[in-house]
Amino acid sequence: TARPSLLPIGHRLWVGGHRPVELGGHEENLTSGFIRTRLADIIRAKATVHPNLLVVSGLNLGAETLGAEAAIDSGVRLAVVLAYPDFDRLWPEPARLRFARLLDAAEAVVVRQKQPPPSRQQAGASLSRRDAWARGEVDEAMIVWNGLPGPVKDQVEAWRQALGEEEVWVVDAP
Repeated sequence: TARPSLLPIGHRLWVGGHRPVELGGHEENLTSGFIRTRLADIIRAKATVHPNLLVVSGLNLGAETLGAEAAIDSGVRLAVVLAYPDFDRLWPEPARLRFARLLDAAEAVVVRQKQPPPSRQQAGASLSRRDAWARGEVDEAMIVWNGLPGPVKDQVEAWRQALGEEEVWVVDAP
């Protein structure tokens, strides 16, 4: 028997991809605004096909945060999957406030491990475990990617392997 999911019922759409450096920086800018608008357009379209749409985000800085904001802007339910508690503890105050607002707006928050990792290396491993878990919990994924080799290309390939080519949408990053 399959275990019940910790995520709410619905058609689950993961949003991920690039971090702020590839999206124009940490501050609001034309690139991040363009990406958030594009994500919102896609989310609204998907919500017409799947009225029970649930956007799932890890709320990492960059595409994951933009996807969560796009869901809220579009009136679509949001679930958050954090790799560990106090995920935002090293972030600047504006990013922490943004993070807190999105957590408050989420229908559900799942925290994958009980303690924050003691090192950056272990934090990266926690994120990898979170992503692997999420790949088994969602129906499709939307990944913001500029098409270049690197960690996001690896993300796209992992999602395609888990969900199938047709269930992974690549949103082009300018």
